[in-house]
This record gives sequence, C-alpha cells and structure tokens, in this order.
Amino acid sequence: MIRLGIIGCGHIARLVHLPALARLAGCEVVAVADPDAENLARAGMLAPAARRYPGWEPLLAAGGLDGVVICAAPALNLPIASAALKTGLAVYLEKPLALGVADGKALVAAARGRTAQIGFNFRFNPAFEALRAQLHSGETGPVLAVRTRFTSARQSHAGWKTDPATGGGALSMLGSHHLDLLRWLFPGDPVATLHARERSLANSPDVAMLSGSLASGLGFQLLFAQRAGLNSNEIELVTQRGLYRASTSDPRPRPPETLAGQSRLERGRAALAGLDPRLLLRRPGFEPSFARAFAAFVAAASQKQPASPALADGLAALQLVEIARQSAATGKVWQR
Repeated sequence: MIRLGIIGCGHIARLVHLPALARLAGCEVVAVADPDAENLARAGMLAPAARRYPGWEPLLAAGGLDGVVICAAPALNLPIASAALKTGLAVYLEKPLALGVADGKALVAAARGRTAQIGFNFRFNPAFEALRAQLHSGETGPVLAVRTRFTSARQSHAGWKTDPATGGGALSMLGSHHLDLLRWLFPGDPVATLHARERSLANSPDVAMLSGSLASGLGFQLLFAQRAGLNSNEIELVTQRGLYRASTSDPRPRPPETLAGQSRLERGRAALAGLDPRLLLRRPGFEPSFARAFAAFVAAASQKQPASPALADGLAALQLVEIARQSAATGKVWQR
C-alpha cells in the first residue's frame, strides 16, 4: 500500500485528486497540507483519516509517506518537489513544471533515478490513446496536418492562474497539455517552427493561437481559450484517408470522416451519444484520465520505477510555452 500526502488542497485537488485517489486501489492518502485553514478543513472531510498540516515542510518532516501529490502554485514546485525527492519520496507534480526553464531543469536533475511524474493526464484519455494507436499502427496513413482546440468555459480564475509570470494564462493552463500531446503523438519529430499570438479579454492572456511545423514538415494549428462559451478538448489529424478526430467528450475510437460521410443512422447515434449527461457536464471530476494517470503513478511508485510522463516531458512543454510567449511578444516566427 502506497502512503500518499497531498500538498495543496485547493479547488482542483478537492474536486479531482482526493476523490480519485480515495477510489484507487493500492494507495491511501494519509496526510494533507495547505496553509489555508478552510482548504485544509475541506480536504480533511474528503480524507478524514489523513493527518493535517498547515504547510508542506511539517508534512515532509513528519515522515510516514511513500510519495506526495503536489498541487501547489508553480512558484512552490521547485522547493517542494526537490525536498520530497531528496527524502526519497515518489512525486506526482501538477503542471506547469516550474515558473521558468532554469527551475525546470533543476527539477529534472533532482528527479534523476526517482519516481517522478508530471500531471499531463490527457495522455491517459481513452480517446487520445485510441487516436495515437490509430496513428502509430499506420491506420491513418500519412498525416497532412494537425489541428487541436482546448477551451474552458470557466469565466473567472483566481490567484496565480491569471498571470503568466506566476504560471497562469491560456498558454500555461491549457496549451501546455496540447504541446505535450503533440510530442506524444509524434515522438522523435520535434517542433521546428512556431508562431504565436495572444489576446487578453480580462486580466490575463485568455486566448492563444499557435501555428508551426515539426521537423518532418508536418504543419499544426493549435487554439487555446479561457472564458470561452464551451468546454472543448479535441485533436484532428487531416490525413489522405480522411479526418481522424478525437475528443474528450467521446472516448470511443472513431473511423475517419470522409467525403462519403456517415450514414443517417450513424449521425443519429452520434447525436444521441452527445446527450449523455456525464459528457454534457464536462467537469474535471468526470474526466477519466485523472484516475488513470494516478494509477500509473502508484504502480510506478510501488515498483520504485521511472514514471511516464516524466518531469523531462514537463520541461519540454515548458520550453515550448516560453518560446510561444516570446513569439507572441515579438511577432516573430521561432525556428529551431
């Protein structure tokens, strides 16, 4: 049984991490920490047997843990994760990895030889896994272009999530996930050119539009938007055999869309499937990839093996986010 501590008990930890870990076999949340007394009390209600600490330092000092799940502000990731890794604990670290590339490199070095996983949970979404399998099996044939969209309907963001300087904004909060998925879908084919534009609708860069190409010449277009009118998270592969689409709202592998199109019956079935209330709610708690990512972490921790996605994957995404920000600020196209 892997004994876990949760560091950072804000909204997402209480909505996703604590409930999912409570249902996961092979682990037990035995400690929680947060400097906010209300957050700590609410977390204690979800994990009543867990010890409560007003900060991460006393939690780590108390011992009795095999690993920690860190859901803190990015500025705290380096000191917290480094201290946990130094004591030999397995670490699950929510993205973004760090505030800057230098801190990210320090974390990757600290994690060498340890079990450390970055929170790119969408690698474990069944729809994206199915799309990757279709791509890598050769089913899709040659890919002509890639398009992705990740939007959030949430209309307000608090604290560090509103400022790129503290790890917030659409590029960090949403874009880092799809920049990671791009690397995951096309391993060994790094981003070669990148151009970005950002817009601020409220008090942070809420919209980011990226375009570029991989080393192979494959082009991509990525759109990220906070405060949008809908929640969406999807990837499209434009191929010679049709359009392959994967969306978190529909976990089933789909055949390509072609000129012939779907039959009326197939379109009707798809429409009815879209009425599933679990999909319409689109809350993080209904996203299956979180629990599957935690299960992979617990399995790696129990065997004291490297975890995937690793902190190095978090660093690669962080580097691309910084490149995109520089491109947006200067208007210039970045080239490798």
